[in-house]
Amino acid sequence: MKLTFSNLTMDAIMQECRRTGTPVATFINKLVDAEAERIRTNMKNPTEGDKHARDSKD
Repeated sequence: MKLTFSNLTMDAIMQECRRTGTPVATFINKLVDAEAERIRTNMKNPTEGDKHARDSKD
């Protein structure tokens, strides 16, 4: 998988990594894991708007 970040986003990631001492790859992996968990949770418990949008596509 290839991820692309804007310069502004990459600057924020680098600043946070310098502040916390976290390696950039570790930080990005944590972001990806958190987003994947959010997607899994939303698929299990869709909001009414999401459910309606999904139903209307069928």
